[in-house]
Amino acid sequence: MKHEGGLNIPNYPLEEDDFLRQNIKNNKIGDKLARMKPSWPDDPAERRKYHANSRGWIANEIFRRVHPEGLTLGEFLQKNIASVFDVDTYISCEKKNFYASRELTNKYIWTQGLKNTLGLESGIIPNLSLLWTMKPIAKAIEDEIHPSKQIKEFTDLLYFCKPQARIGEHPSAGGNCSARGMAKLAAVMANKGCSKDGKVLMSESAWSKMHDNATELNLFGAPSSFTQGGIACVPDGDKPGYFGWNGYGGSCFQWHPTLKIGFAYTCTLLYPFITLNAKSDELKALVVECVNKLNE
Repeated sequence: MKHEGGLNIPNYPLEEDDFLRQNIKNNKIGDKLARMKPSWPDDPAERRKYHANSRGWIANEIFRRVHPEGLTLGEFLQKNIASVFDVDTYISCEKKNFYASRELTNKYIWTQGLKNTLGLESGIIPNLSLLWTMKPIAKAIEDEIHPSKQIKEFTDLLYFCKPQARIGEHPSAGGNCSARGMAKLAAVMANKGCSKDGKVLMSESAWSKMHDNATELNLFGAPSSFTQGGIACVPDGDKPGYFGWNGYGGSCFQWHPTLKIGFAYTCTLLYPFITLNAKSDELKALVVECVNKLNE
């Protein structure tokens, strides 16, 4: 779960129909994953490689084998979490109320970065200096994902907006959620697995184990910290801060246990990796500022 399994890229790409729920249960994915050979760099410090899709595929295969009813992660999420906590969070979804997404062009990003540098009104937060610093990291992310090596039909990151991709189960990369749904779920996580009305997502012991044993290794050439439950850590100076994940385009699903904050942000206008999820980072910081003032 820490992106250290050595299985970040399949030996050969999977196919779109493999991810349909019935095909998963027929072991279409399991059979292919079982033939994958782990591979790690010689340098232990570089052992962490981005398992953008494969982490979720492998977790799903393990989960459905140990679940008493043989449920997939998507089925479990719908039955035991989305329905119980009244949250719009899905892995495999046929709902029709999705908004079309589109990506901002590199030309737009660099033009707006220049405006920001010159002190003009800009559509993005980073300036040219920060964009230039992020350029090699963004390239490393794109190189590690290798879309066409993962799924034959996966030509770009808008693939997950396709109806056929939405109905497939991609637990690590293809969630279909509203910001409200994720924020409600993040609030439960901020309260160590329990909602305000007493509904229990997980025991406090399970929550603690999920957040324990964080280790730091390089990912995309920069330090990254993940717990044994696969949760990214975002420290606040020398103290614990937010836990959770950022998503492509600028989305964010994180929680702050110390301040009891559940935070989520989604968007249909997708920013490239080079912009660093700067908008959600700025919004998270404002929420922390507000909570600290309320606690004074």
